[in-house]
Amino acid sequence: MRVKDCVLVQIEPELARCSRCGREVRSKKPAGSLRAVCEAGDCTHLGDELRRVECPTCYGRVQVKVRACHVHVECTVQKQLDGVARCATCPDWAAASDSPPQNT
Repeated sequence: MRVKDCVLVQIEPELARCSRCGREVRSKKPAGSLRAVCEAGDCTHLGDELRRVECPTCYGRVQVKVRACHVHVECTVQKQLDGVARCATCPDWAAASDSPPQNT
């Protein structure tokens, strides 16, 4: 399982819940400023690595993996790249199961 951030949504003034794994975080800070490790696995739509692209905002020569996506053609898991979908904030993200993704 890859380590990624929860997608936290404020549900009460001092309570946020991850829309993917259900983890709850209590804090006086707003959900947008909190970070937690998501317990959900990879997206069911995530495919193989297609290529690597040099990160435009990272220090040094960091390469970002661009992966196949059965919904958006290509995506990254965490890093935002112009014109490429991002799993960490994707509304189409769905928990992977034991069965392979279906092309629709």
